[in-house]
Amino acid sequence: MKTSLRSLLGPVIFIFAAVGAAYYVGWSQGGKLSDAESQLLAPVPSPTHGTTGSFSSQRAKTPPRTFLSSADAQAQIADILAGNLPEGARNAQDAIANILSQMNPADATVLAASLPAGSMRNALLRQEVLSWARGASTKAALDWINALAPDEAQSLLATILTRPTFLNALGPDPVVEAQYLDKLTDPTAHDQAIGAISSGMAHKDPAGALDWLNHVATGDAYAKAVAAVFNVLVAPTQESTQTPGGGMRTSFTFGLQDPTRAVNLLSQVTDPAARAGAIDQIANGWAKMDPAAAVSWAASLPDADSAARASALNSIVTSWSKDDPEAAAALVQKSGDPTLFQASAPTIADSLAKENPQMALQFVQSLPDGATKDQAFNNILVNIAPQNFSMAWNMATSLPEDASRNAAMASLISAQANIDPAQAVDLIHQFPTAIAEQNATHVLAKTWLAQDPQAATAWMQTLPPDGDGIRNAAIGELITAQVNKDPATTLQWANLITTDETRTNAIQRVVTTWAKTDPTAALNALQSAKITDEKRAAIAQIINQGLARAK
Repeated sequence: MKTSLRSLLGPVIFIFAAVGAAYYVGWSQGGKLSDAESQLLAPVPSPTHGTTGSFSSQRAKTPPRTFLSSADAQAQIADILAGNLPEGARNAQDAIANILSQMNPADATVLAASLPAGSMRNALLRQEVLSWARGASTKAALDWINALAPDEAQSLLATILTRPTFLNALGPDPVVEAQYLDKLTDPTAHDQAIGAISSGMAHKDPAGALDWLNHVATGDAYAKAVAAVFNVLVAPTQESTQTPGGGMRTSFTFGLQDPTRAVNLLSQVTDPAARAGAIDQIANGWAKMDPAAAVSWAASLPDADSAARASALNSIVTSWSKDDPEAAAALVQKSGDPTLFQASAPTIADSLAKENPQMALQFVQSLPDGATKDQAFNNILVNIAPQNFSMAWNMATSLPEDASRNAAMASLISAQANIDPAQAVDLIHQFPTAIAEQNATHVLAKTWLAQDPQAATAWMQTLPPDGDGIRNAAIGELITAQVNKDPATTLQWANLITTDETRTNAIQRVVTTWAKTDPTAALNALQSAKITDEKRAAIAQIINQGLARAK
């Protein structure tokens, strides 16, 4: 078994390095690694210039390579630049890159720098200096770069210092890099380098990386670099399963392997925002390995971390409830912790309802009364409704007649409007009060107008212009949905609103919006709008003032 695990270690580290590279692509120059630079993140480099294709600790015993001499390389490159490409080479750059790969990295870098100026020379120089800077050669490469002309030195320093350093075998020595950080004059590159260097340091000494950050970084750069350090602690785990055909399928799962270590490191994070981010990283990583322990830790965070505590609990339970909602519900019920209820109950109810609606209902009924319970109950109803709308509606209407009941019924109206708008219309009249009915109409109209505006408008035309406010509520939603698409028709609807103040506000909204694209038409339409002359003059003045400012 031990031999098997050792043989799997290489792919595990490689996956981690590849994911780390993706994490920092956004920080690197241009936001994208070149093909040549991507090769530098492939299997571990040998102590020379090539790759062993393996992460074996025995690579140091590989016999020394025989490098191509500078003189021979120069002669071959001169021949290529004269137009004589080797057989199989796609272009001159690829051919020269192949020659440089056969040289000592230091000599290859110097030779690349001597190539004719241009994009090929710059690309090959970046590739070779990155190779030279690996491991024990970091200081020599950086010293050579520092002696170049200032512009090129800055570009190449940034090339090295802003690249992620996952392991010393895969990149420059981060401790050495840190000594050159102050030589980067560009603020953006400087901040990117802090994150890349701290990531490299964290693989061997995360506490040392955080201590270094506390002396060199502040603000957003500090928060990003702290996130990079804690990201290192979320190591991949490998799982192999047998396929139906008898083969083996390997998958990788990220999780926090040493939560105690990560939690202890939190004491070194001095910035509140960075600390909150680190707490969330720990929560997400720990939840994948031991969600019950992660919940216990997150719930114990001090009040000073109250916002981060709520976020962490929600992250943990969200992850846990997807895999085992019953276990997540049992822990929340057992804890009796109000903070945990508030952060996780709606998510658990949502997941439980997909598998066991009855258990989900029992869980919600055990919660203390309040907004969290109402939200959890609504989540259950929305999950039940597509399979059994009548059951969901009966559950909602059986609640006590209060705002929670109305909210539950309204959420079902919205859900049903996407499936059967006609039934949703019939249900509107089951609300106990005119206000509740109006609120439900808002929900129905908004959903229906987004799905089928023609059908929704046809329904609105059948509504009586009475004083119960249903048509007024629907018109309000139509104005929101259509004012930018068809202001002329929208204004006709606004004129139908029966409440004076609501109608005046709606007309002003439509006309002023219309005036942004066609002020003449808007002003003409305003003259016949159903508002007082005083308000008409005020709206016209607003439009004319806007036109004057635009000139």
